[in-house]
Amino acid sequence: IMEMNSSQATKKRYVLDRIEEGIAVCFDEEEREYSISAVSLGLKPSDIFLAFYDGEKKEFYGVEFLEKETEAKKSEMQERLNRLFGRNNKK
Repeated sequence: IMEMNSSQATKKRYVLDRIEEGIAVCFDEEEREYSISAVSLGLKPSDIFLAFYDGEKKEFYGVEFLEKETEAKKSEMQERLNRLFGRNNKK
């Protein structure tokens, strides 16, 4: 697990990749992995959020769910899947 030094406290964008046995596995934009308690987030897999990360406590704080970005990314991924599997909604 790579951690951000607490002296570098800037709000960053993260994606909640998955939840495994109560642990949320998140990635930042540089693809660094963070594992924290899923209970403290209140988010679902694939949600995008802004937050500060406390490396000493291994927790996020100031979490802000980015609903528009999350929905846009989900739509983009669905379109890619449709193209990949030839589901072009054309009649």
